[in-house]
Formats: sequence, structure tokens, C-alpha cells
Amino acid sequence: MAVAGTETVPVARDRGRNQTVPVAVAEAGTETVAGTDADAATAPTAPKAPPIDVEAPNEASEAAADGGATERGPSRAPGPSQARREGATSSAAAAADSGGASADSPSQARREGAPSSAAAAADSGGASAVHGALLGRPDYALLDAAWREVLGDLGRGAWSEAAGRQSRVIELGRDLGLPNLPQLSAVLLRAADDAARDGAVDGAESLASAAVTLSPDLVAPRVEKTRYLFQRTPFALATQIREIRRAFENLRVDLPALLAFAGNAVTATSWVIILLLVAFAFAMVLRYFRFAASDLRRLLPRGVTQAQTSLLLFVLLLAPFFAGLGVLCTAGVWLCATALYQRTAERVATVILVVGMAALPRLSTDVLRALSFPATAAATIDRCATGPCTLEEEAEVVTYANTHRHAFESNFTAALTLARDGRLDATERARAESYARTALELTPGPEILTLRGNLAYFGALEHCGGARMGLPKASAQVEASFRDAIASWEQARALEPSYLPATYNAAVTHLQLGDEAEGQSLLESALALDPSAVATWNKEFAREQNLLRCRETELPARHLMPPRLPTDGLLNDVFAEDLPAVGLIVPYAELVTARIGVRGVLAVAIATLVICLLMWTLSRTIRPSRPCRECDAVADPRTRLDLGARSICERCLLTDIRRSFADPKEQWFRDKERELARARSARRARWLSWFLPGIAQLLRGAPLRGLLFLGLMLACGIAGLALNVVVDDPVSPSGIGAGRLAFFGTIAALTWLVSVIDAHSARGA
Repeated sequence: MAVAGTETVPVARDRGRNQTVPVAVAEAGTETVAGTDADAATAPTAPKAPPIDVEAPNEASEAAADGGATERGPSRAPGPSQARREGATSSAAAAADSGGASADSPSQARREGAPSSAAAAADSGGASAVHGALLGRPDYALLDAAWREVLGDLGRGAWSEAAGRQSRVIELGRDLGLPNLPQLSAVLLRAADDAARDGAVDGAESLASAAVTLSPDLVAPRVEKTRYLFQRTPFALATQIREIRRAFENLRVDLPALLAFAGNAVTATSWVIILLLVAFAFAMVLRYFRFAASDLRRLLPRGVTQAQTSLLLFVLLLAPFFAGLGVLCTAGVWLCATALYQRTAERVATVILVVGMAALPRLSTDVLRALSFPATAAATIDRCATGPCTLEEEAEVVTYANTHRHAFESNFTAALTLARDGRLDATERARAESYARTALELTPGPEILTLRGNLAYFGALEHCGGARMGLPKASAQVEASFRDAIASWEQARALEPSYLPATYNAAVTHLQLGDEAEGQSLLESALALDPSAVATWNKEFAREQNLLRCRETELPARHLMPPRLPTDGLLNDVFAEDLPAVGLIVPYAELVTARIGVRGVLAVAIATLVICLLMWTLSRTIRPSRPCRECDAVADPRTRLDLGARSICERCLLTDIRRSFADPKEQWFRDKERELARARSARRARWLSWFLPGIAQLLRGAPLRGLLFLGLMLACGIAGLALNVVVDDPVSPSGIGAGRLAFFGTIAALTWLVSVIDAHSARGA
């Protein structure tokens, strides 16, 4: 969620593919609105048909386009799932199946193909809820009705009851082959925020846990669950750490969350670089202003006083900012002006920070790529692979596969969406196998091999009718298809032994074939990989629903774990896209760059580095002013005495000469005066360390240590208060959250404490 002062770049979206649909949960007299995921919310469409192959449309797709029912094949037994697949389920039937959905609700119009951007219905309590077009597809009618009951509980504020109804929603989603339901999880997370604001932390944690179950592969539900766990039981560290670890593991497959995280991290990094650069340049000016003014005075005509020279230098240092060149250019001028006087460690810090400044345009381009992702072809492919998407989006994925755009990913996803619920006729299965074969030829991997095994398993179900009637040929065909599926899964395990879907699917299929020893061994291996996932998928198997071959053929998606789409290729394509630089995407960017713009940042960085290198070279040939080793005053090159790398000013030199002639008491007072001057300088640095960690080290000649303290403080502040500065995505974590503030606040407090101790210690002095 963007914070105040954050500048984001608006991204034009293809309205035919990425519609933003509001989601609201309303109570009596009030309405709380939250936006659905712009990546996943889509407009309702015509009744479901198989994705249309743009090169060879089949009769099924033409029938679906006309609104008619599609023939599913002679081996299917009629049932609610078949009616749902055919698009012939009425709202009355959905209500009867789910327990009371209204027949004349807007849901009915959606199932009949009437387009609308949102639909509202919740019978209980008269509460209304607007949710995304996910539930407008006719094959999701039962899921729609079950979800409306949840919305009714949310509208009444019955948080625990709403969380308790999720088992039916999860079961229906699994029947449809949907691994995640991000749109529904987004609504639950918004409701969890409402529950937390009402003081029902237990209800908020229950809703977040339900969101995790609805979308186990997404990052945000686990992060939000951790937040509410911390609010409820702050010392349950083991559970919180486990959820955070699973959230980070999910970043590999949750591409929108990964890009949002990367965009936020890059934006925070850019802001830290800018602040560190300005702080370091300001510290260099404070440290060496006297010396630069002394050398400037020698270049001016006689009669110019030190005060006049200091005023002139002050104006010159601020001139770039008031000329409209921005903060970055001004900091570059400050570094150039003090380059003559810097020590070796300070020069190293200057190079590091100037290189970071040169990288700012590239970092902002990466943020722009993250912002632009929802409107790209990669986002469409990822949506359809991760969870539900519209028929138009499925057709787009097929188009990408036929035109070789994101070739492996589009072919993989086209096969995955065709095989989603496992109830394939011969034509659909042939098309799915064709896409899977193409994907395997492009990039062999355990995911596509697992998908091919799943397709072979689903193909066996076509012969189950004959097998149930005792036909030997049909039984042999079922067993042969099962063996083919196991062979594909074993190939996947050979490439990656720890790949869970292939291991689990092979285990349950061996058990169905009667291979008890092999099946139990593979099942134990799967349990060792992920006990919770195996327990979830093995629930029906444990009830002996699938122990016999050809049982539950109308719900084949419950049998097998689906593979996940590998996101590495899509991620590489996103960051390889050439985008124009439109400006630095950081808070207060217009103040940072001003007239120079994003293209001028690189030029300023190069000019700063070149001038600093020139100044460092000149410092070996000319004699700039230096600090006195005795009193830290300005040692003028005309009057000082150089003793190696240290210098003695004229006053201290004369004092040492007179030491043998001066009265001991008078000499003692002079030495004491110099000690007091050094002590005052040390006290000023220590006093500043209480307010800005690291500044004391910068002023005392330890720039790398000072930048470390300052950088940690700035990073903790930005991460704790503005972690979501790129996108406002309801599927991503929103709000600051006590858990996040406590974590980063603890790190910042420890950094501040160590910085103060270091500034007050002998080493810091």
C-alpha cells in the first residue's frame, strides 16, 4: 500500500483482460470496500467451453460459443459435476446443492452469460457482498453458491462461522482442479482487517488461516496469518517462524508477490542509496568545510575575511539545489568540493555511493517492470496456471502457445487448464497432450513430466465404464494407462527426487494397482517431503474412496496433486523487457532529480566520480589544508609543519618552540586549552549520535562504520513503515502491522544502541 510521499507510475491495463472489480463486505448501515486483485479479477463471460484453438476451432468450442451444452462423452455418468461442466446448471440447482442460494439472484444472470462487472447476493441477514467475476462462470456455480454463504457470514460479522464454512469451498475448488483461489482469499484478508479493527483478533486469525487454506501457494495469506498470530500470542515464535518460512518458499511460485516484493525492495534500496549519499556528502561538508574555506580564501584577493569566504562557500555549495538541479546533483557537488581532504576510507565510501547513484536509473526501470507486470502476457499465463481465469484469458494462453510467445510456459499452461478438473473427452485430452509434448520438447523438467503423467491417469478414466462392467480389454487399458502415468512420474523423480506431486501421485497410483510395498514406500517419501500437503490430498484416499480403480471418476481432480508452473522463465522475460526510463520511482522524486531527470542521474554520477578522481590525484601534488594533529584546527600549508601524514599548525608549532622558554604554568594552561578543544569536538559528535546513528562515526573519520549504522537505521525505517510502496494489491499484505513494526523496530533499536556505544567508546572516539 503506497504511503504518503510515494510516487508510483500509473500503468495502462488491457481492459479486455485485466478489469479491476471492487470487493466489498457490507454490514447493516455500513460498507467496507476493498479492491480485488487486479491481476485476477475479470469480467463474467459466456458459459465455459474448452479454450478455443485459434488455428483449429473444434465443434465443442463452437457449441459453447452458441451457449449450448457440450457433449462430454459416452462414458460419463450424469451428475452435478457434469451439469456444471456443461454449463447447464441453473441457479435453483446451485441453491439446492449448496443450501439455499436465491434463484433470482444476480448470480443467475451471470450463469446465463449476462455480462456484469460485479454480482451481489447473501441471503442471510440481508447482507450484500460484491465479489469479482471469478464466480460468474457457469462451471463454478456450486462454488459460487457455497461462497455466497461465506459472504453472508462476513456481512453479519460472524467471522468464526465464515472461517468454518471454508471446507466446502475448498472441496469444490479442488473438484474443479483449482490449486488456489486468490480472489476469495483477498476477500477473507480484507474481512480479517475488519475483524482486527473490531478487536476480534481470534476471528481475524481464523479468517487468515482460511485464506491460507484457500490459496496455499500464495505469500500474502501466510504473512497476514503471521501478523495476527503475533497480535494474539506474541511469544508463539515457532509457529510464526514456520509461517514466514513457508511464505518465503512460496515466493518461488507466487510470481505477482515475488515481483511486488522485488519492486518494493528495489524502491527501498534506491531510497536508502539516496539518503546515504546525501547524509555522507553532508557529513563531509561538516567535516571539511573549514579546510575548503581556508583554501578558497587563498585564491581570493587580499582583504577577504574568513567569514566572507565561508559565506561565499556556503552559497556555492547550495547553488545547485536552488538552481533546480536536485538533491543528487547537489550531493555530487559536495563530494567533489571535499574530495581534496578525504581520507582513504572516505574515498572508498565515496566510490561505493557514487556507483550506487549511477545504478538508480536501472533500479527504477526494474520497479517499472514490476508495475507493468499485471498487463503483460506473462501475467495472464501466471493467472491461469495459479488459479481460476476467464475463458478469454484461457483463449489468450492458447494463442500464445500457437504463436510461440513464452513458448514453454504458454504450452504448459494450455495443457494444465485443459486438464484442470480431469474430466476430459478424447478431443480435449489429445489437445492437452499435444501442448504438453511441445512443452516437454522445449524444456524437460519434473513439472511437465508430472503433468503428462496426470494426463495419462485421466485418460485411463475413459475406459472405467467398461472396466466396471468387467470387460477384460477395458481393464487392461486402464492398467496400461496407469503404468504409463507412473513411468512419467518416475522420470520426473529421476530429474528431481524431491518433487512432491510426482512422488505422491506415483504412490497413490501404485496403491490402486495393488503394489502395496512400492506405494507405501513412495507415500512415506512424500510424507517426509511435506506432511501437511500429503495429509490434505490424502484425506479422500484415506477414506478408501480411491483404493479401487475407477472409483469417483466424476471427481478425478481429487486423486492427483497438480504440478506448478515454473516461474523462472517468466521472471527472466519480465526483467529482460526493454522499458523507457520515465523517472526515478522513489518518494519525492521531483525533489531528488529536479531538472536533470532520470537520464541525467548517470551523467551526474560519472562526472562526480571523474572530478573526485582528479581531486584525489591533485591532493598528492598540491598542498591543501589539513587538520592539526594537536588541536584539530586548520593547518595552513604556508605555515604548517608536515610530519609524514600528520601536520602541525602554526600556533601549535610556536607553542612547542616556546615550551622551553615559557613559564610551566602558562604552558600547562595552553595544553589544557587544546585538550578542551578536542573534548568539545568529541562531545558534539557524541551528542549527534543520540539523534542520528552513524553521524558521529562519519565526523570522527570512520565513514564505513558510520554508513553501516546509518544504512541499517534507514533500511529498518523504510521496510517497517513503507514495505508496500509499489502496488496496492489486496492479495498482497496491506497496512503496517504490529508484527512488522516490532521486528524492524527491534533491529533499529539494537542498531541505535550499538551506534551510541561505539560513539562513546574509546574506539569510537
